[in-house]
Amino acid sequence: MAFVTDRAEASQTANLVERVDMSATALKVALSREAVAEATGLESTLIDEALLLFVAPIQLRRRGVEMKIITGDLAPAPDETLIKALRNAHRWAAALRRGTTLSKLAAEEGHSERYLARITHLSGLSPRVQTAILRGEQPADLTLEKIIRRPLRLSWKEQEALLLTA
Repeated sequence: MAFVTDRAEASQTANLVERVDMSATALKVALSREAVAEATGLESTLIDEALLLFVAPIQLRRRGVEMKIITGDLAPAPDETLIKALRNAHRWAAALRRGTTLSKLAAEEGHSERYLARITHLSGLSPRVQTAILRGEQPADLTLEKIIRRPLRLSWKEQEALLLTA
């Protein structure tokens, strides 16, 4: 997909668009027959109507406070916040297993004990969930907040059902 970066080119491209409609399931872009004819040097009656309407299936997903539009087959997109939390969870869990107290670890890391406890809990996530996060294959609405705000089951199958289904 090519992106328009020049303002003049962006303005010309915008003039081609007659209407954009978005629903919960589709994005529709209708091009202006006259603008396309002018831009291409063709007579407007020669432009097939089917070429003027683009429809793309979409999904709307809430991600924290923002709404994401998901369209097509997306390439995996790793979530750096989730990856950092997983890395910290394993590092902090290892320190706790070695005998470091939670209060000492919290002081060293500059976080509250409560925060460390919530993040360290992620080290017990199902390997399948962790792999999905590392590959960027987690559902678009899976956020760190979503994971830590609800109690996680010990059963990996239950975790996967809760966290990996869209």
